[in-house]
Amino acid sequence: MKPTRAFLDSILKYKTLWDESPTPPRRHFLFSDQAPLINFVTGDKPHSAARRNLSIECQIMDWADDTAYCLGDLMDGVASRFINIQNLEQWAGLNETLLADGDNSRALECVLSNLKQQSMSRHIALLIGEFIHATALSEETTEMDGVTNRYRFRLQIDNCYKQQCALFKAIVKDLVFKTSQVQQLELKGNMILGRLFNCYRKQYLKQSGSDKEALHLLPADTHALVVSVPRKETNHRARLICDHIAGMTDDFASRTYRRMFEAGFGSIVDLV
Repeated sequence: MKPTRAFLDSILKYKTLWDESPTPPRRHFLFSDQAPLINFVTGDKPHSAARRNLSIECQIMDWADDTAYCLGDLMDGVASRFINIQNLEQWAGLNETLLADGDNSRALECVLSNLKQQSMSRHIALLIGEFIHATALSEETTEMDGVTNRYRFRLQIDNCYKQQCALFKAIVKDLVFKTSQVQQLELKGNMILGRLFNCYRKQYLKQSGSDKEALHLLPADTHALVVSVPRKETNHRARLICDHIAGMTDDFASRTYRRMFEAGFGSIVDLV
């Protein structure tokens, strides 16, 4: 099976096969028929250093993602007024155990102080720099050292900033992601993506169907890629469709949904 771009991007990070454990993971896994590809990259030993550990670039990517999401989401929450002085102080009163740590308490006080001074943008910019500089490299010996240095280094993160990251994620989860407004949007997003997939599935994944008779619902290059896979390989086709949907921006997904399902949207004017 030809590897997709999404798989190539994730093969070095998500190296657990879906059926390797008694309880299959809900996310961050690879499918069983992709085992030959992961074995090519990491070797066929399930407990090898290459399979067990993240390479140094993946460790850096993880911390970069954590930094971007926890600080970006915090700033977005402030900008959209989901997070303000009043509800943040109320949240602090309900989470005294989390704030018992002095570093967490000081971090929250800094956020509240900058909210009062209306200087959160500057504070977030400074924190980004601090999160970057809160890292260092350490070395360890692995059985892969004779082949590559990618598993030789570990990214060490100052525990104070790891705790701050967890603190900001907890604040955003409670004050932003758990609000009815955001969960309504999440429900709508899931409905849009689910309905798009089901529509594509009816056209491209029926083994009894014919690609000559199927509507060309996917963009030309994606359509050509999907129909190049034999119809009996439904799992491969489904993954290609999922990769396409996963690559959609919010605006592209919304416009595609409206074009396909809203009677009043989709004239030639809307296509240009």
